[in-house]
Amino acid sequence: MSNDASLLRETEEAIRAGQEAHSQAQQVLDTLRSAKGWGVYDLLGGGMLSGLIKHSRMDKAQQQMEDFRRALERFNRELKDVRVQCSASAELSAFWRIADLAWDGLISDWTVLSKISTAKARVEQTDAQLMQALDQLQQTRRRVLERMNRA
Repeated sequence: MSNDASLLRETEEAIRAGQEAHSQAQQVLDTLRSAKGWGVYDLLGGGMLSGLIKHSRMDKAQQQMEDFRRALERFNRELKDVRVQCSASAELSAFWRIADLAWDGLISDWTVLSKISTAKARVEQTDAQLMQALDQLQQTRRRVLERMNRA
């Protein structure tokens, strides 16, 4: 197999892994937006049900973050094959649930809402880095295809 064909294959594998990670990021962001909405409602006095729904969304986001983290790890492994770097990583703090359940009130609701917003901003930043790496991969793919077509 030629070097270009090998590079093309590795680049396409990295693109697929990046697209999967981006999809995972979008799922996390959707869930965090929902948790934030319920958090605002809870902050405004939504009561026990809104708190339970908010925590349900937060738990779901935590599970999705684990899937997102694994997808990013796979993407970063694939990037090494094509010598592209991406410093994206994913993690959420477990503090939010304990604080909100222990001290349910205005301050804890506000603190949890702040944690949700921070997590959302980190995922958005990570996804932006991921998209930059995907853009580089797409450019590499185009250049390799052009070289192969000329040969």
